[in-house]
Amino acid sequence: MSDKPAYKFGSNIVRTVVGLGLILLGIVFMILRYIGTWFDIDFGHYIWPFFIIISGLFLFIAAFAFERRAGISLAIFGGVTAMTGFILLFQNTFDLFASWAYAWALVAPTSVGLARLVYGGLRGLEDQVRSGLNQTGIGLAIFVFGAFFFELGIGISGLRFGAAWLCWPGLLIGLGIILLQSGLLPRPNHPSHDDERETQGD
Repeated sequence: MSDKPAYKFGSNIVRTVVGLGLILLGIVFMILRYIGTWFDIDFGHYIWPFFIIISGLFLFIAAFAFERRAGISLAIFGGVTAMTGFILLFQNTFDLFASWAYAWALVAPTSVGLARLVYGGLRGLEDQVRSGLNQTGIGLAIFVFGAFFFELGIGISGLRFGAAWLCWPGLLIGLGIILLQSGLLPRPNHPSHDDERETQGD
């Protein structure tokens, strides 16, 4: 058994990026607080989701300080956190918190799939890329159908256009997403019956 730890203390690039990011973030918030006090602007009402977004991005970046397999869970957690922050930023800006009725699909499984896809692609983990593509496609399909149903059908946020004309467009979009993500997945090559006969003959 190897005594090598599952993480790398020598990952200076990751630590440098995170450290500089924290310093820059602190400076930006200090400036915004000063401007808000001086001009009587409530920046806090709009920028609080950025705390969640940036925290998620830092967690995702920190995953690269670990060995390839050991960093998967942290990368996923960072992706989920960042996606939650982006959704809250949109909802807080436009006062559309009712969209959680379907926006949850962007958190899971979409953001989980995106985190696997990006992390796996950057670290050469093909199984994570395949799994990420599958989860992202499923999550986006759920989100699209949910958005059509709740927003344009029911009018959960006040946008009520009737659901009758949405059936075929929603179906086409959903099928298109599923076909796209399935077409990107590599398929295993199964030997044909002729190949099996030749192998047995040899």
